[in-house]
Amino acid sequence: MTERDTKKKWLTLALTQEIHLDTVVLANFELYSSSVRRFQVLGSQMYPCQQWALLGEFEGNDTNAEQVFHLPQPLYVRFLKMRFLTHHGNEHYWSLSPV
Repeated sequence: MTERDTKKKWLTLALTQEIHLDTVVLANFELYSSSVRRFQVLGSQMYPCQQWALLGEFEGNDTNAEQVFHLPQPLYVRFLKMRFLTHHGNEHYWSLSPV
């Protein structure tokens, strides 16, 4: 959980091996928190890197169910960065359950 008004919201995931990423699934199962609206998915084969490849920008629904997002240009990646640009609701916190 993160405070809703935090300016930069992002996370970086390190996978155990390189994968061909074509789909991202997000969910927010917290009842009293805002959920993600607009977000970006970026990828890289190494970390740290000079520049992340933008894999897609998506808009989620205001729901507590899992949401599936298909990447327009799948890519082999080992590291993922997710930037959360906007959110639904006005709860004090926003959260992300599984990624």
